[in-house]
Amino acid sequence: MMLPIWEATNGRYGYISGQLDPRLITEAEKMIVDAQELRSIAPNVMVKVPASTQGVEVVKVVTSMGIPTNVTTCFCLPQIWAVANAAADGLKIATKNKVDTSKWRAVITMMIGRLTENAALDEQAAKRGIALSWADKHWWASTCSAARSLC
Repeated sequence: MMLPIWEATNGRYGYISGQLDPRLITEAEKMIVDAQELRSIAPNVMVKVPASTQGVEVVKVVTSMGIPTNVTTCFCLPQIWAVANAAADGLKIATKNKVDTSKWRAVITMMIGRLTENAALDEQAAKRGIALSWADKHWWASTCSAARSLC
């Protein structure tokens, strides 16, 4: 259903995400093989990769193959930096190997909302003597608003 949109926009829009098996979160080699298999389904498949340590390495490898990624289970800024750096490294390898990345895309899905609405976050903070305000848990909302006002 999305492929005609992908084709009409020359790969700008119309991607769908195919998720790697979450049970393989620590098995980089298996995730890489599965990512290649998912991508072979259609040219508009973007592979969902977990932001685990091994998943970050998977991003580097599959990016070097020109496979688009959507990184999930990402909860903190260090994960975002690690994924971004892995993608950049993968792009360098792709360029060196003359891999076509003209339709390569990357998405990092920041899942902080899942934490901020979970009582466990408040419980863990309280155990450490920290009282989290709404603003503490939703800092991204004010950050996004401030960033939009600069554009």
